[in-house]
Amino acid sequence: MRLVFASYFQSLENYCDARNEPVTRPGLVRFIAGDHASDDDLKRFDLVKVLRFGNQRAALHLRKDDVDFIATMGFEFGADLVDLVEEDMSSGLFVLIAVETRAQPIKPPSWVRNFVEASSLTDDSSYDGHDYALVRELMPTMRLFRCSEELDAETAAHHILTLCIGECERGGSWINSSLAAELRAMCDSGIQHMPYEAIARSTFDSDPRTMYMALYRCLEATYAYEACRKLARALGLPVAWRELAIALDSELNWRPQEASSLNLVLRYADRQDLEASLSPVGWWTFRS
Repeated sequence: MRLVFASYFQSLENYCDARNEPVTRPGLVRFIAGDHASDDDLKRFDLVKVLRFGNQRAALHLRKDDVDFIATMGFEFGADLVDLVEEDMSSGLFVLIAVETRAQPIKPPSWVRNFVEASSLTDDSSYDGHDYALVRELMPTMRLFRCSEELDAETAAHHILTLCIGECERGGSWINSSLAAELRAMCDSGIQHMPYEAIARSTFDSDPRTMYMALYRCLEATYAYEACRKLARALGLPVAWRELAIALDSELNWRPQEASSLNLVLRYADRQDLEASLSPVGWWTFRS
């Protein structure tokens, strides 16, 4: 527990050093004020997954006992999902998230230096920790959401992507309400093995082409569908086409040809969806 606080204050000292505002007496015994619940959170919360979007934004999948949580850092807005209920975050969990995400302060280096130097157990035997309220001002906004059901990795990634979409839609991003609605519909379609993480990262990229490439990889992943399905049937292999495609790629470096594979995949597409996709670029007619 002390190691977590030591790591946190070391990161603040490093932040100040790198900006020519060194802490006068680094390495002293410092921690954040908290209660029994805070200490309990440090001991019982397990970090399942961290998805970082730069130095001041991240989303995390956490678990405490048998209960799953999603936490956000640097998100201005809350959750739109009925499965997520916001809860208060203890100082212990706050610091744990700050350390695990390598979060950087949002205050100037001089402010951070003054905060760190305010007191320590080394100098003051009555010291009971730095003020948690001031720590919350120092760092990006953090929120904690309890999940109503147990989350597997894919469902957690789905929830995180949904949070990212809502954040971008309401936060002045290039993602408008129309695109956000389409992305949510895609998330809720129940497609297995959707690359939620890649799409989530692309939402915060200033270049829309990054999202295009992330979505294109969803289509690209199906290129092996027809060939692997036929091969599995011919050899009598009781494996899914996706598993066979992964094995062929890793063992033989085999990948399907893009042009012919794309033609095959498009045969499974809905005609109205194709026409809606092609009409903005002037391709009005689709010939099957």
